[in-house]
Amino acid sequence: MGRPQVTKAEMPGQQLRELRRQRGLTLKEVETRSRTIADSHQNSEYIFTAGRLSQVENSTSLPSLYKLATLSQVYGVSYGELLRIYGVTLNADWSVLRQGTGKRSLKTPTPVWA
Repeated sequence: MGRPQVTKAEMPGQQLRELRRQRGLTLKEVETRSRTIADSHQNSEYIFTAGRLSQVENSTSLPSLYKLATLSQVYGVSYGELLRIYGVTLNADWSVLRQGTGKRSLKTPTPVWA
């Protein structure tokens, strides 16, 4: 029982590279934007260096959750969409926090591995 063959176009890193290229961004531009995001959060975990992004796009490394959050903001795609690239979908449980307020909040999502 082997793993199913995955074409290069289906590889997560290749999909991330395509998102970046569609937006006309260089690796260095993503890094610069990630530094701005990290500064706004006062957390260096959000920094995505050009070298690290290149490794991720070449599928030799996986991005952290912080770095996926950075790409979500830089590329203008939902966090869930980026997780789906890696075969993870979230089943969210919406519930009313306070009776009568009509406000809803997202409870802890349950990951579903594809």
